[in-house]
Amino acid sequence: MDNFYILNLEDTIMIIKNFFSDYKYLLIISSAILILSILLVSLKPKKKKQIIYDKPHNDPLLINQNEITSKEILEKLAFEKLKEIKTAKMNFDLETIKKITTNDIFELYYRQINTLKENNQKNMIQNIKYLKSYITNLNTNTANLRVIIECYDFVIDSNNKCIKGKYNKKVMQTYEIEIKFDEKFENSIIQKLELLYERDI
Repeated sequence: MDNFYILNLEDTIMIIKNFFSDYKYLLIISSAILILSILLVSLKPKKKKQIIYDKPHNDPLLINQNEITSKEILEKLAFEKLKEIKTAKMNFDLETIKKITTNDIFELYYRQINTLKENNQKNMIQNIKYLKSYITNLNTNTANLRVIIECYDFVIDSNNKCIKGKYNKKVMQTYEIEIKFDEKFENSIIQKLELLYERDI
Protein backbone atom coordinates (compact mmCIF):
# COMPACT_ATOMS: atom_id res chain seq x y z
CA MET A 1 0.00 0.00 0.00
CA ASP A 2 2.89 2.29 0.83
CA ASN A 3 4.59 1.45 -2.48
CA PHE A 4 1.37 2.26 -4.33
CA TYR A 5 1.17 5.68 -2.60
CA ILE A 6 4.81 6.41 -3.37
CA LEU A 7 4.37 5.34 -6.98
CA ASN A 8 1.33 7.61 -7.42
CA LEU A 9 3.14 10.50 -5.80
CA GLU A 10 6.15 9.99 -8.06
CA ASP A 11 3.89 9.75 -11.09
CA THR A 12 2.11 12.93 -10.07
CA ILE A 13 5.37 14.82 -9.67
CA MET A 14 6.52 13.52 -13.03
CA ILE A 15 3.28 14.59 -14.69
CA ILE A 16 3.63 18.10 -13.21
CA LYS A 17 7.25 18.34 -14.37
CA ASN A 18 6.28 17.22 -17.86
CA PHE A 19 3.43 19.73 -17.94
CA PHE A 20 5.68 22.64 -17.04
CA SER A 21 8.29 21.41 -19.49
CA ASP A 22 5.83 21.07 -22.38
CA TYR A 23 3.88 24.28 -21.75
CA LYS A 24 6.54 26.51 -20.22
CA TYR A 25 6.32 29.08 -23.03
CA LEU A 26 2.55 29.18 -22.81
CA LEU A 27 2.77 29.68 -19.06
CA ILE A 28 5.34 32.47 -19.45
CA ILE A 29 3.14 34.26 -21.98
CA SER A 30 0.02 33.82 -19.83
CA SER A 31 1.85 35.15 -16.76
CA ALA A 32 3.11 38.13 -18.71
CA ILE A 33 -0.41 38.93 -19.97
CA LEU A 34 -1.80 38.65 -16.42
CA ILE A 35 0.87 40.95 -14.97
CA LEU A 36 0.39 43.47 -17.81
CA SER A 37 -3.38 43.47 -17.26
CA ILE A 38 -2.95 44.12 -13.54
CA LEU A 39 -0.55 47.00 -14.27
CA LEU A 40 -2.91 48.58 -16.80
CA VAL A 41 -5.85 48.43 -14.39
CA SER A 42 -3.81 49.94 -11.57
CA LEU A 43 -2.52 52.76 -13.80
CA LYS A 44 -5.93 53.64 -15.24
CA PRO A 45 -7.05 57.02 -13.82
CA LYS A 46 -9.93 56.73 -11.45
CA LYS A 47 -13.08 58.61 -12.27
CA LYS A 48 -13.55 61.48 -9.85
CA LYS A 49 -16.72 61.49 -7.88
CA GLN A 50 -18.95 64.48 -8.40
CA ILE A 51 -19.12 66.61 -5.28
CA ILE A 52 -22.69 67.11 -4.17
CA TYR A 53 -23.31 69.75 -1.57
CA ASP A 54 -26.11 68.39 0.58
CA LYS A 55 -25.20 70.43 3.66
CA PRO A 56 -24.73 74.16 4.18
CA HIS A 57 -21.11 75.30 3.88
CA ASN A 58 -19.04 78.47 3.83
CA ASP A 59 -19.63 79.57 0.24
CA PRO A 60 -23.03 81.33 0.19
CA LEU A 61 -23.25 81.01 -3.58
CA LEU A 62 -23.17 77.21 -3.66
CA ILE A 63 -25.65 76.26 -0.97
CA ASN A 64 -28.40 75.24 -3.36
CA GLN A 65 -29.84 75.91 -6.80
CA ASN A 66 -31.80 78.90 -5.53
CA GLU A 67 -28.57 80.60 -4.51
CA ILE A 68 -27.06 80.01 -7.96
CA THR A 69 -30.15 81.56 -9.54
CA SER A 70 -29.87 84.49 -7.15
CA LYS A 71 -26.23 84.96 -8.16
CA GLU A 72 -27.20 85.30 -11.81
CA ILE A 73 -30.02 87.70 -10.96
CA LEU A 74 -27.68 89.85 -8.87
CA GLU A 75 -25.09 90.06 -11.64
CA LYS A 76 -27.73 91.13 -14.15
CA LEU A 77 -29.29 93.54 -11.65
CA ALA A 78 -25.95 95.23 -10.91
CA PHE A 79 -25.26 95.72 -14.63
CA GLU A 80 -28.74 97.13 -15.27
CA LYS A 81 -28.40 99.59 -12.36
CA LEU A 82 -24.96 100.66 -13.57
CA LYS A 83 -26.29 101.18 -17.09
CA GLU A 84 -29.26 103.07 -15.71
CA ILE A 85 -27.17 105.48 -13.63
CA LYS A 86 -24.68 106.17 -16.45
CA THR A 87 -27.52 106.86 -18.90
CA ALA A 88 -29.24 109.10 -16.35
CA LYS A 89 -26.05 111.12 -15.90
CA MET A 90 -25.80 111.63 -19.67
CA ASN A 91 -29.41 112.85 -19.76
CA PHE A 92 -29.09 115.01 -16.62
CA ASP A 93 -31.81 112.84 -15.11
CA LEU A 94 -31.37 113.51 -11.39
CA GLU A 95 -34.76 112.05 -10.52
CA THR A 96 -33.76 108.57 -11.73
CA ILE A 97 -30.41 108.79 -9.96
CA LYS A 98 -32.16 109.72 -6.70
CA LYS A 99 -34.44 106.66 -6.96
CA ILE A 100 -31.66 104.10 -7.41
CA THR A 101 -28.88 105.46 -5.17
CA THR A 102 -28.18 106.55 -1.62
CA ASN A 103 -28.12 110.26 -0.66
CA ASP A 104 -24.31 110.34 -0.71
CA ILE A 105 -24.09 108.99 -4.25
CA PHE A 106 -26.92 111.24 -5.39
CA GLU A 107 -25.10 114.31 -4.02
CA LEU A 108 -21.95 113.28 -5.91
CA TYR A 109 -23.80 112.95 -9.21
CA TYR A 110 -25.75 116.12 -8.50
CA ARG A 111 -22.48 118.08 -8.29
CA GLN A 112 -21.05 116.40 -11.39
CA ILE A 113 -24.14 117.13 -13.47
CA ASN A 114 -24.29 120.75 -12.28
CA THR A 115 -20.62 121.21 -13.21
CA LEU A 116 -21.32 119.84 -16.69
CA LYS A 117 -24.32 122.14 -17.09
CA GLU A 118 -22.39 125.22 -15.92
CA ASN A 119 -19.67 124.50 -18.48
CA ASN A 120 -22.16 123.70 -21.27
CA GLN A 121 -20.79 120.18 -21.46
CA LYS A 122 -22.33 116.73 -21.66
CA ASN A 123 -21.02 113.30 -20.73
CA MET A 124 -21.89 111.03 -23.65
CA ILE A 125 -22.35 107.33 -22.83
CA GLN A 126 -23.10 105.09 -25.81
CA ASN A 127 -23.33 101.39 -26.66
CA ILE A 128 -22.98 100.08 -23.11
CA LYS A 129 -22.18 96.38 -23.31
CA TYR A 130 -21.91 93.84 -20.49
CA LEU A 131 -18.65 91.87 -20.43
CA LYS A 132 -18.33 90.14 -17.08
CA SER A 133 -19.19 90.38 -13.40
CA TYR A 134 -18.56 88.46 -10.22
CA ILE A 135 -19.68 88.71 -6.63
CA THR A 136 -17.02 89.57 -4.06
CA ASN A 137 -19.27 89.51 -1.01
CA LEU A 138 -22.84 88.46 -0.30
CA ASN A 139 -24.98 89.02 2.78
CA THR A 140 -28.70 88.66 3.45
CA ASN A 141 -29.75 91.70 1.42
CA THR A 142 -26.49 93.29 0.28
CA ALA A 143 -24.04 92.23 -2.42
CA ASN A 144 -20.68 93.56 -3.56
CA LEU A 145 -19.76 92.97 -7.18
CA ARG A 146 -17.13 93.77 -9.76
CA VAL A 147 -18.85 94.64 -13.03
CA ILE A 148 -16.89 94.97 -16.27
CA ILE A 149 -18.44 96.81 -19.21
CA GLU A 150 -17.41 98.39 -22.47
CA CYS A 151 -18.84 101.58 -23.93
CA TYR A 152 -18.12 104.92 -25.54
CA ASP A 153 -17.59 107.41 -22.70
CA PHE A 154 -16.55 110.96 -23.57
CA VAL A 155 -17.40 114.59 -22.86
CA ILE A 156 -18.48 117.14 -25.47
CA ASP A 157 -18.83 120.93 -25.32
CA SER A 158 -21.66 123.12 -26.60
CA ASN A 159 -20.31 122.76 -30.15
CA ASN A 160 -20.37 118.93 -29.92
CA LYS A 161 -16.59 118.88 -29.86
CA CYS A 162 -15.03 116.03 -27.87
CA ILE A 163 -13.00 117.60 -25.07
CA LYS A 164 -12.43 114.54 -22.87
CA GLY A 165 -12.13 110.88 -23.78
CA LYS A 166 -12.41 109.53 -27.33
CA TYR A 167 -15.65 109.61 -29.28
CA ASN A 168 -14.44 106.97 -31.74
CA LYS A 169 -12.83 104.48 -29.35
CA LYS A 170 -14.51 102.28 -26.77
CA VAL A 171 -13.25 101.92 -23.23
CA MET A 172 -13.39 98.95 -20.89
CA GLN A 173 -14.42 99.93 -17.37
CA THR A 174 -14.37 97.92 -14.16
CA TYR A 175 -16.71 99.10 -11.40
CA GLU A 176 -17.00 98.14 -7.76
CA ILE A 177 -20.69 98.15 -6.87
CA GLU A 178 -22.49 97.55 -3.61
CA ILE A 179 -26.18 96.95 -4.12
CA LYS A 180 -28.96 96.55 -1.58
CA PHE A 181 -31.92 94.38 -2.55
CA ASP A 182 -35.07 92.83 -1.13
CA GLU A 183 -36.30 89.23 -1.38
CA LYS A 184 -37.84 89.80 -4.82
CA PHE A 185 -34.86 91.85 -6.05
CA GLU A 186 -37.14 94.87 -6.39
CA ASN A 187 -36.58 98.47 -5.24
CA SER A 188 -32.83 97.86 -5.30
CA ILE A 189 -30.47 100.75 -4.68
CA ILE A 190 -26.77 101.32 -5.26
CA GLN A 191 -24.96 101.97 -1.99
CA LYS A 192 -21.48 102.22 -3.46
CA LEU A 193 -20.21 102.89 -6.96
CA GLU A 194 -16.53 103.27 -7.79
CA LEU A 195 -14.66 103.16 -11.08
CA LEU A 196 -11.64 100.94 -10.39
CA TYR A 197 -10.08 100.63 -13.83
CA GLU A 198 -10.46 102.01 -17.32
CA ARG A 199 -8.59 101.45 -20.57
CA ASP A 200 -9.09 101.92 -24.28
CA ILE A 201 -10.02 98.86 -26.33
